[in-house]
Amino acid sequence: MASDQAVLDAMGAAMWDPQPTGTDLKAQQLADALGYPTSWRVVRTIEEMPPEHSSGEEKMVDDAATRCIVDRIYAGEPGTGCDMWFHHHAAMMVAQEWDDETPGDPFQHKGGHLLPRQPLFEKGDKVEVMFDNKWWEAKILRRKEHTEGYRYSVSYTVDKTKQAGIPEEIIREFRSEERDPREVAAQIGLGEDWLAVPTGNNRWKITAPDGQVFTSKKAALASLAQEPASSKDEGDPPWRTTDHEYLGRVVRWTQDHAVTARRTITVEQVGRVTGWISEEDVDQAGQPGFISEKTNLPAKLFHVVFEDEPHMHPYASYLVESQDLEEFELEQCLIPEEELPSKKQRKDR
Repeated sequence: MASDQAVLDAMGAAMWDPQPTGTDLKAQQLADALGYPTSWRVVRTIEEMPPEHSSGEEKMVDDAATRCIVDRIYAGEPGTGCDMWFHHHAAMMVAQEWDDETPGDPFQHKGGHLLPRQPLFEKGDKVEVMFDNKWWEAKILRRKEHTEGYRYSVSYTVDKTKQAGIPEEIIREFRSEERDPREVAAQIGLGEDWLAVPTGNNRWKITAPDGQVFTSKKAALASLAQEPASSKDEGDPPWRTTDHEYLGRVVRWTQDHAVTARRTITVEQVGRVTGWISEEDVDQAGQPGFISEKTNLPAKLFHVVFEDEPHMHPYASYLVESQDLEEFELEQCLIPEEELPSKKQRKDR
């Protein structure tokens, strides 16, 4: 067993070793050599002493005299927010209370010599929360301090759903300028040609395709609901209304919408095929009426009109009045005739 003098000599050599630790392993080894608990670290750096802190006598010596050893003693892994000290005497007073069999709490002194932990966000702050590699606008509802840091409860702007226990690492300040106005418009149920920019306090700048500007989601969605349904005779070339077996067939159309960082809804609509374009149809300029996105060749296109009652639908803001589908898309959505109610059943309703 090493003598007390040998232990003191080893601790002294470790205390005045002018080499920086550099790695976490070396920081653990230095902490152990200085008598700290095995889970502690001593991170050593060699730093330049500012000239104004050097005496005239020191300035006459070589540059080594202007360097000093700086130790930071951590009661755990650096970077986790655990207690930290700059002074060995203060750190050792706490270390004496530790036992490797039943180690103490590395956060019990709320930082040690560090400045008191400061939260990054306050109640009511407008922020953005990261989920699935995407930032979602939200508002801070409350904050709670845990040993490893602060956690927050938020309300998402899109649909007012709430989430608790969110760490600061995945929250940032609101950055409206970085959001795509078209993407925001799609999230709140507007068309792809709309632009939407939140301006704070539940106010918006929403621009319709015709240039009309709205300052609230309610007004924009109301105007969208008032737009007349597209006529089946519109377009160039016009929709054919005869001579195809799919005319009049009933279609079930579903789309998924991400309404918050945590929730996706599936909107289902039932409509009917009212028109179609042949692969032989051309517009007034003599160009094909429709080019398939799948084959890049002229192809059939079918027009489906939906007749949902918005006030009776749970996701009214996400409804569409019509949808154009390629033949292969339509065939995936057709409801088999045998699954439809009979004429008598429809009449009884």
